[in-house]
Amino acid sequence: LRSPQSRVRSHWLRPPPSEFPQSRSVFPKNPLQASSRRNSHNQSLARGFCPTLNSERINFPTQSRDSRRLCNPRQDRPDTRLEQRPSAVEATKPKPRRPADYPPNGFGDFWQRKLRTSFRRMNRSGSGLLTRDDFRAIGDEMVRLGGLSGQRAEDVRGVMLRIWDDYYRPREGGSGISADQYVAQKCRMVNGPLRDDVTRYGQELFKAMDHNGDERISREEYRIFTEAWGIGDRARDEMFELMQRDGAVAKEDFLSALADFYISEDESSPYSRLFGDLC
Repeated sequence: LRSPQSRVRSHWLRPPPSEFPQSRSVFPKNPLQASSRRNSHNQSLARGFCPTLNSERINFPTQSRDSRRLCNPRQDRPDTRLEQRPSAVEATKPKPRRPADYPPNGFGDFWQRKLRTSFRRMNRSGSGLLTRDDFRAIGDEMVRLGGLSGQRAEDVRGVMLRIWDDYYRPREGGSGISADQYVAQKCRMVNGPLRDDVTRYGQELFKAMDHNGDERISREEYRIFTEAWGIGDRARDEMFELMQRDGAVAKEDFLSALADFYISEDESSPYSRLFGDLC
């Protein structure tokens, strides 16, 4: 029970009735009325009016439709998950692999067919003996098809001759190698300490293909490469679509495709036609 003194004190502290605002229930009895009030309040905020600030205009920052769609309401930064989601075509592409990712090679018939196909593409003279002149002819053809001149033309020719000297020149003497000797060279490469030579060989080949030096192979640059090597149009289009990202082939994707061709024995691999239809 409150004492008379406390009742008097509380009454003295209470402001007169005229100072109280018009009383109004916060929770309306009718649910529809609550929903209507909530909707009108949200619409006022959307138009830039806030009842708590005497209905003054609020200049909210304008956003485009795309930025509102990517906005995360819980954080003040854009949600980029939709932008990072790969397309259906990108999702079906094989992931890049390095030579060390492959198991030991068993030198099966299918793998040897791939190598003999690449041998035939490089043997531009058709003599059955791969020589330095074949690589010089490939370099000259790439220069002609690309319309190159000056130092860039010399660089392409130099890369092709360096590939011959470092990876194909017979160490036991002679002017060239046969298809059997070529397969034997790759056997020593893919299962031994020279497996990383596949990557170094691919880097040299990429330099010859990249005419403008932007570290990407455009569709036109890839067409020049395939025509100089005698690769068919159908295999060219399939391989480019398989390797390209954003309309060009990056070095990582090309090296991955080359490693798959020279090391993998998987007959279902799409990269088995990197040098055209198998012989």
